Amino acid sequence: MSELFIEVLSEEIPYWLQKNIVEQFKTKLHDVIIENQLSGSETFNINFHFTPLRLIFFCDNLINEQKSSTEIIKGPAVDAPDTAIEGFIKNIGISKKELKKKDFKKKTYYFAKHEKIGRKSEDIIKENLEKIIRSLNWQKSMRWSHSSFRWGRPLKNILFYFDSKNIPLNFLENYSVDNNPFTISHKKVDKELRFKNFNQYKKKLLNSKVIIEHQKREEKIKKEISRFCQSKKILLKNEHNNLISLNAGLVEFPSILFGKIHKDFMSLPQEILEAVMINDQNFIPLFNKNNNLSSYFVIVSDYIKKEFYKKITEDNEKVLQARFADASFYWKNDLKIKFEERLSLLSDIQFHEKLGSFEDKEKRIESIAQVLVETLKVKCNSTELLLAAKLSKLDLTTGLVREFPELQGIIGGYIAEKQKIKDASKNVYLALKEQYLPKGPLDLCPKNDLSYILSLSDKLDTLLGFFLIAEIPSASKDPYALRRAALGILRIIIENNLKIKLEPFLKEIVHIYNLPNISNFKVKDLIIFLTERFKFLLKSITKKQDVVNSFFTHKTYNSNFLILYKKFLALNEFIKKGKGKKIIELNKRALNIVTIEGKKMHIKNSIDTALLKEKQEFILVEKLNQIENIIKFEQENFQNILNEISSLHLPLNNFFDNVMVNVNDLKIKSNRLSILKRVLDTLKTYADFSKIQK
Repeated sequence: MSELFIEVLSEEIPYWLQKNIVEQFKTKLHDVIIENQLSGSETFNINFHFTPLRLIFFCDNLINEQKSSTEIIKGPAVDAPDTAIEGFIKNIGISKKELKKKDFKKKTYYFAKHEKIGRKSEDIIKENLEKIIRSLNWQKSMRWSHSSFRWGRPLKNILFYFDSKNIPLNFLENYSVDNNPFTISHKKVDKELRFKNFNQYKKKLLNSKVIIEHQKREEKIKKEISRFCQSKKILLKNEHNNLISLNAGLVEFPSILFGKIHKDFMSLPQEILEAVMINDQNFIPLFNKNNNLSSYFVIVSDYIKKEFYKKITEDNEKVLQARFADASFYWKNDLKIKFEERLSLLSDIQFHEKLGSFEDKEKRIESIAQVLVETLKVKCNSTELLLAAKLSKLDLTTGLVREFPELQGIIGGYIAEKQKIKDASKNVYLALKEQYLPKGPLDLCPKNDLSYILSLSDKLDTLLGFFLIAEIPSASKDPYALRRAALGILRIIIENNLKIKLEPFLKEIVHIYNLPNISNFKVKDLIIFLTERFKFLLKSITKKQDVVNSFFTHKTYNSNFLILYKKFLALNEFIKKGKGKKIIELNKRALNIVTIEGKKMHIKNSIDTALLKEKQEFILVEKLNQIENIIKFEQENFQNILNEISSLHLPLNNFFDNVMVNVNDLKIKSNRLSILKRVLDTLKTYADFSKIQK
C-alpha cells in the first residue's frame, strides 16, 4: 500500500476558518479516491490536521496504480442514425471496423470491446488537486499576486508526497505558489525540514516546535492550566473551554504563561474584566471556588523560550492594565450621570427605522410585560415590573456599553445597584442583568419571575415587531438574530414551566404597534416560525430526526409549546425504552394494507358496528374507543396515554392473526379496512409512528 501526504502552507489562517476548510478539502479528496477506486480496502480514512499556517492530509492505504480492465460496452442499434454511431465510436476511441454486432432483446446492436488502462494513483490525485484547491468555499477569502485565484490567506507552498517521493505540481506556477519538496519549522526556529515520509515529517516538526494535532495543542494548554489551578486552589470554568480551543488554533506550539490583574482594577465588576480579557486579548480568566473572578489569568503564546517567560508575562499585563484603565474611565464617567437622567437620551437611539427608537421599544416592553404577568398569573410586584422595563435599555447610552456591546443589561444592573435607584430591589438589578439571557444554547435561562418576564417581553417584542414589518429571516440570512430570539423564548417558556398559548397572546398585544396594515398580519406565520425553531430544540434533545418528524403531523399545530414539549419528552422516552417497537411494527403492517387496498376502493372513516362479526373485531374497536376517550379527557397525562397506546398491541395483533380482511363480502372488507384506518388515525393523534425507524 502507498502513502499519500499533502501539506498546504500559507500565511496565518484565522481560527474560525480552519476546521471548516480542512473538512471541505478532506471530503473532496475522499471523493476523488472513491470515484477512481484508489483505496486498497473498502474502508479507508484520510487523517487531517491543521495549524494556523498549514493544512495537512494523510492516508496510508492507497494502491500504487489502478488495475487495467476490459469491458464490453453496448452501443446504439445497427439501424440507428449515423451521428449516434459515430458519437459512440468517438467516445470509446475505436474505429467502426472494431465494432461487433449482437442480438439483444430481438434487436441487433453494436458492441465495443473497451480496454481501460490503469493509471497511476499519484497522477489521478495530482490532476484533481488543482480542482480541489480552486473549489473550496471560503467564508472569507482574499486575492494577492494572482488576479482571480482566492484563498483564506496568501498561499506559500504546497507539498505533495506519494509513496515516499515528492510529486511536482506544475500548475502552482500559474498561481505564484511554491512547490518546494520541504516544509518549514516554527517561524521562531526558522529552518527547512526535509523528510522521507509522514512519520519523519511529524517528528521533525515536533522537534522544531510545531505540534500539528489541534487536540494535542489543546491538551498541552489544559494540562498546564490544571497544574497551575491546583497550586493556587482556583479553577477554570467549563464555559471557557472554548477559549482553550481558540488559543490552540492561534499557535503552532503553545507556551502557557500566567499573569495577574493589578489590585487597583479588581473592584471593577467582574464581567467588565472578563470582557476585556476575553474579547480584546483572548486571555483565559480563572476563578475562585466561590465563582468570583480570581486575580490570575492565562496567556497562550506561540513558542517562547523559558528565559523570556517573565518579560512576556509582564508585557501582556501592561497591555491588559491599559485596557482596564480605559474600562475604569468609562465606568467612573457612566456613574456620574444619574440613571433616570438617561431616559431622554433613548429617543435619540434608533432601534429600527420602522419600529422607532429604543424609547418606543421600552414602552412596548412595559405593555407586553403587564399582559404577560396577567396571562401567566405570576405574582410580580407591579412597581418593580414597570421600573425594570423602564430602566432596561438605559445602559445603551453609556460609554461602557458602546465600548463593550456584549455587556448590555449587565452594566445597567450594576449602575442601578450602585446608584440605589428608588423602588429598585435586588430583583430589579438581577432582571436588568439577565434580560438578554439566554443568548446562546449554552447560556442559563433566567429563573427569577421578574427576570424571565423582562427577558420574554423583550424577545417577544423583537420577534413580533420584525415579523410585522416583514423583516423575516431567509435560509441564509438572519440579520436581526430572530432565530436566536425565538429559541430564547422557547427555552424560557419550557425551563420555567410557563403555560401560555402564544397565538392568542400575540393577537392580544399586536395592537401596541403603531404600524399600517396590522390587520393583514397572520400570527400563524410567526407560530410556524417558532415551531421550526422548536423542532431544532427537540432535535438537540433526542438526536433522532425521525422521532422529531413523527411528532409533527398535520394535527400538531399548537402554540402551547410547554405542552408540546412534555408530550414530545414522553414520546421520546417511549421510543427510547423500546416500548414503542411493537406499535411501530403493527402501525407499519396496518398502513401497508390500508395503502394497497385504498388504491382499489374507498375506505370510510366510520366503522359500522352492525358489520362486526369476529370477537377480535369487537375487542379492537372497544380498545380504540377507550384510547380515544383517554386522549380526550387526559390531554396532559402523556405517560398514561402512551401506556394505553402500548396496550393496543395485543388486540391489534390478535386482529391480524384471526381476522381476514380481504374477504369476498365487500361491505365487511370495507368495514375491516375502516377499523385499520381508525387505528392509524388514532395513533396519529399522538405521532406518525410510520416515520420512526426501529
